[in-house]
Amino acid sequence: MFEFTYGCSKLTSISIPNAVTSIADYTFYGCAGLTKISIPNAVKSIGESAFYNCSKLASVTIPNSVTSIGKSAFYGCSRLTEVFFNAENCTSMESSSYPVFKNCTNLKSLTIGDNVKTIPGYAFYGCTALAEATIGSSVTSIGSGAFTGYTSLKHIEINDGDTDLPLGSSTFADCPLKTIYIGRNVSYSTSNPPFRGKSGLNATIGNSITAIGDNLFKDCELASLTVGSAVLTIGAEAMTSQPVKTIWLTNTPPSGYEIASAKVNYT
Repeated sequence: MFEFTYGCSKLTSISIPNAVTSIADYTFYGCAGLTKISIPNAVKSIGESAFYNCSKLASVTIPNSVTSIGKSAFYGCSRLTEVFFNAENCTSMESSSYPVFKNCTNLKSLTIGDNVKTIPGYAFYGCTALAEATIGSSVTSIGSGAFTGYTSLKHIEINDGDTDLPLGSSTFADCPLKTIYIGRNVSYSTSNPPFRGKSGLNATIGNSITAIGDNLFKDCELASLTVGSAVLTIGAEAMTSQPVKTIWLTNTPPSGYEIASAKVNYT
């Protein structure tokens, strides 16, 4: 276990030894001068308030070995602008009462690595400045509340992949999405689709997807829709209002194409 005397305001950077498997609670608590931290791949747990109020820390990479992150671990890292989340099997990031990244008021970019399988519940709860997020190709589970409490998340990219990604009705409910790229099949409840009610949405369907499912964009006001080259069918009420613009990358019109016809169509 790696332990340190918290409140070390003059510490600017540190490289944690490769043999360390856990970062103890409050290890870097209040290290306001810390700008750079290297967390080795052997670390399995990051403790409670481990980087609390490290207000100059600008970027952090969570390595693939991490399985749990304690409450308020990065609370108040006010200059943190980007997070690279590569933890393949992390299942615990506490709850909405003690969000890991609470008061990270400049966190704008999130990248979920392509080997990550689970985004834990409340993982990025309340990151109000977060504007864009990339979801890796292996994610098969997004926990409850992982993307709630947002006011700024406008761009989501779901990377191409071979496995379906389940999306709940509340997954992006608080997000004012404006652009989304869907690179693989998504599963959802057709009675409570994940993008319901979004307005001004620009959606792109990737070239490996063969069908746009029923009700996927139900009650959305689509500014534009790009239909990937492999799409063969467009499901019932996939969209209940026609897009302003549709870009067709298909060689032949897919079944149900009429529903996606727009005022302006590009082929």
